[in-house]
Amino acid sequence: MDDYLIAWNSHDINKILSFFTDDGIYEDVAHGITNHGKKEITGYLNTSFIDFPDLKIEVKTVFGTGDWIVVEIITSVPMLTVAGLEYQLPARLFLSELFQSFNYVMIRLADNQSITTTRHFCSKSG
Repeated sequence: MDDYLIAWNSHDINKILSFFTDDGIYEDVAHGITNHGKKEITGYLNTSFIDFPDLKIEVKTVFGTGDWIVVEIITSVPMLTVAGLEYQLPARLFLSELFQSFNYVMIRLADNQSITTTRHFCSKSG
């Protein structure tokens, strides 16, 4: 998990992909987006890192059972890029329904410990 988190925080798409099986799935449940295979996952990551160039992830809790791992994370995104223009996000936006900061990621592992499925859920803010 540590190397996977480091890859995400450094926006190293090739390293992130190295954790997935060739037919791996990355699902962003909150946005209704499912990416099948490394090509689609690459496109999703490219877009995510362009839109959120300062995205950082902090792991709060990790637990697992069988071939599933559940990770509670906190994301921070101080900048938002839209059509090439950067916008500083006010802190209040992180408490709105538009910019969730508490997330849960479910990861399913293959026998060789590569990721077969990742499901990313955003929690609702109070």
